[in-house]
Amino acid sequence: MSKTHFHAHVAQNDAELKAAYQLRLNVFQLEQGYNEEHEFDTLDTIAAPFVLLDAQNAVQGVLRLLPYPLPIAADDFLPSDVVDKEILVGGGRTVLEMAEAFAAMQQVRQRTERGVILSGAKLGRLAISKQLRGQGCGSILVRAAEAWLAAALVKAPAAEKAQHVEAVVQLSSQVIAKAFYESLGYAPEGEVYLEEGQPHIRYTKRIQVRG
Repeated sequence: MSKTHFHAHVAQNDAELKAAYQLRLNVFQLEQGYNEEHEFDTLDTIAAPFVLLDAQNAVQGVLRLLPYPLPIAADDFLPSDVVDKEILVGGGRTVLEMAEAFAAMQQVRQRTERGVILSGAKLGRLAISKQLRGQGCGSILVRAAEAWLAAALVKAPAAEKAQHVEAVVQLSSQVIAKAFYESLGYAPEGEVYLEEGQPHIRYTKRIQVRG
């Protein structure tokens, strides 16, 4: 299946959100062996959950985008059965409400001669259905998230008077995915470290918002 058969956007309804959560469990717990009780946390209540849909509108990929700096702690984990709840964690918000929340939480990370660099967002929980890996699906999700973030931050109060505005997207990646993120323009920062027993490395990228 070619890239033209896929599209990505913020989850539009409970069915898409539930499928996204189930895919996260399938990939990170069943395949990779991470602790299922650490998969969902309070950050899911403020995240913008992106989904990748195929030609039949089935969810085949997921990505979690968080406003940065994180406004709440991630220490409060939620039970994995949140997938089966009638009211889903993070549900009940419109895409506009999410965008406005991201804009309101922005801080000026750096001032430049041309304008400002905003604190941006943190990207994570990127997962693709096993049978579709290696076909460019992950890049579709990442680019969709970057484009959405740039559009959302145009109205960020922190950058209201700036002519040129950029924002930083950061992430913590498994080392095995480093080539993927570097191909999308992300640059490594710091040393390799362990997260739940797996080697990870931090990446950042600046995206243009305005100007």
